[in-house]
Amino acid sequence: MAADLTQTDEAIEALLRAVAEAMERAASPPVELSGPRLDAYLGDVVDVTFNGSDRQRIELIARLLTLARASTAAREEMDLRTYAWLRKLERPLRRWERGRHAGTASPRPRPAELDARVAMFGAALGPDAVIGADTVAIAVAELVAVHQLAGSTTVEEGIASRAQIEPLLHEAQRLLQRRGAEVGHGVYEQPGATLAHVEQATWQIEQILLHPRGPEEVPWLRALWLEVAAALVFAHDAYEHRDDHAERWRAVQDLAAEKATVGELARDASRFDEAGTLTLVRSVALALAALWLDEALHAGELPNVPMLDDRLLSAAAQAVIAAWLAERRHGPSEAGPRRGGSPADGDG
Repeated sequence: MAADLTQTDEAIEALLRAVAEAMERAASPPVELSGPRLDAYLGDVVDVTFNGSDRQRIELIARLLTLARASTAAREEMDLRTYAWLRKLERPLRRWERGRHAGTASPRPRPAELDARVAMFGAALGPDAVIGADTVAIAVAELVAVHQLAGSTTVEEGIASRAQIEPLLHEAQRLLQRRGAEVGHGVYEQPGATLAHVEQATWQIEQILLHPRGPEEVPWLRALWLEVAAALVFAHDAYEHRDDHAERWRAVQDLAAEKATVGELARDASRFDEAGTLTLVRSVALALAALWLDEALHAGELPNVPMLDDRLLSAAAQAVIAAWLAERRHGPSEAGPRRGGSPADGDG
């Protein structure tokens, strides 16, 4: 673990050194920025990020930071040194690096996500700008740097990761086909009962995690995590009035495989953050329940939670990873869940 963190620190430091050197060579951005001039200065950000070389990405990051520096100097009449901009980039990169090894970081950026951040420059240009160009430049540079740090993943690695997770997905899918006394009244049938089930299951997981685990507890822990994943998928789709969960399960599998592969969790299962996953699960379940309650009561304007979809998906994916890692950490056991009910039905 210590060696992994050392390698992480070294990778970030090497990237920042390369960016600092590139900033010394980077041309200054145009004084009067416009859409075409900005495009000419930065180049095709999405293409360079996903199809360019390491050197081209580093030079792009350097131009973005140089743009942020020039923009701030023009607005505040204070030129922050190169070091200050490297520090602004370093902090989110360190958070992401540590998060990816714990399985809790956002996935590697997608072209559409990067393109959306680049489009934010439109709100940062002109006399009536609603956001600083430096803020947008740092946000774009962060995604480019994350892509650089994440490295490449082979097709074989991606396929292997999906294959390892797939059996658990099938188990969790089958849970949504159970009814009535099998899992508890209303669970996987009614949203309220299902979200209450999440709280009960997470409480039991928490009790198990408080003490060293023996082999006999592995199947219980695994089953509880799968019940959490199934409950989140059901509740998410129910809120959006979807009866078919296949699309959601595919998204959960894709994200879980991505997190496991990029975080190299198959190589070291001890790094996965179970406590952080529990916190995320409880947070999204509470937020979703709050939305439902407001809608049921017609309580004025409904709250805007644009990131809840992503957080629900991430929570379900991390619950699947936790179930997968339960056996990798402790090995298979002869013990199994008791008959006649789900693990979360009891009092722990």
